[in-house]
Amino acid sequence: MDQEEPMDYTVVEENKKSRNKSCLQYRGLAIIAIFEKFHRQLKVNDLNFEPDKKLLVEAFKKLQYEVKVWDDIMESETFFQRLQLVSKDPLHRECETFALVILSHGGENGIIYAYEKDFSRQKVIDIFNAENCTALKNKLKLFIFQACCGNKPGEFASGSPEAVPPIVKLEKYVEKDNLILCSTREGFMHTRLIIGKLRYHLQALA
Repeated sequence: MDQEEPMDYTVVEENKKSRNKSCLQYRGLAIIAIFEKFHRQLKVNDLNFEPDKKLLVEAFKKLQYEVKVWDDIMESETFFQRLQLVSKDPLHRECETFALVILSHGGENGIIYAYEKDFSRQKVIDIFNAENCTALKNKLKLFIFQACCGNKPGEFASGSPEAVPPIVKLEKYVEKDNLILCSTREGFMHTRLIIGKLRYHLQALA
């Protein structure tokens, strides 16, 4: 099993020095988790998120986030081991927000696909709740899910760059400091990719 490299904690010291200034050196940590390759047993096509990755990295850096990209082949266990490490990152205590973006295939009931099997959206969000990640309590936590939420054709399936994706209200994610953005409504497929262009959902957000 791959072992995640330690975070660059120099940003913690930089933020400590900036505490008394009008803004922090880094607003927070942004993780971009990309699942493009899948085991054949899942019977789903591989994906290409390269244009979207570039867009997201640039957007978060402009917003003063420390950006980490996970775009290697990740099994579910490896992914959650990494999330657990991130939830304990001391950088959170010196920052005001946290962001996690997941790009992959998905399905109904909050299902997201890792390389070899699926996992739940709820399980991801629970790792960063006030009980499990005290350093982020009462701080904005942004979760972006670029994945289908079902099999029904979505209203943005053949949309335009001007189409604004829905902000999905998820009743069971009760913490007031969670902002959760999904690329479509529950039960629906997300906006389809036009070859050579960005996914409309991410383009609208960035």
